[in-house]
Amino acid sequence: MNSWHVGVAAEAIVKSRIEHRNANRKRGEASVNTEARGLFDDIESGVRFRYVKFSKCYNDIGKLVMAHTIEEALRINTEDDSKPNQFGDESSFAIVGGR
Repeated sequence: MNSWHVGVAAEAIVKSRIEHRNANRKRGEASVNTEARGLFDDIESGVRFRYVKFSKCYNDIGKLVMAHTIEEALRINTEDDSKPNQFGDESSFAIVGGR
């Protein structure tokens, strides 16, 4: 079943599936229609359930990474705001002179 996603034609996959089934059968031959239907059912269920499971996992990891990145950026910005800039903080300024 793993060869469908690398571009192997459905005909070749069904043919190899039939050959495999016939080699393991005691009597009669595998039906093309039954094997084709079974193959597409396997692909559909495999893709649907694996895709949903893995895409949910991928999205959850992405959310964690983004949350961590945003949290880290906010922490860095907060640290930068607490440090005086190159001109000193406002409390070091005084108005000299006057009228």
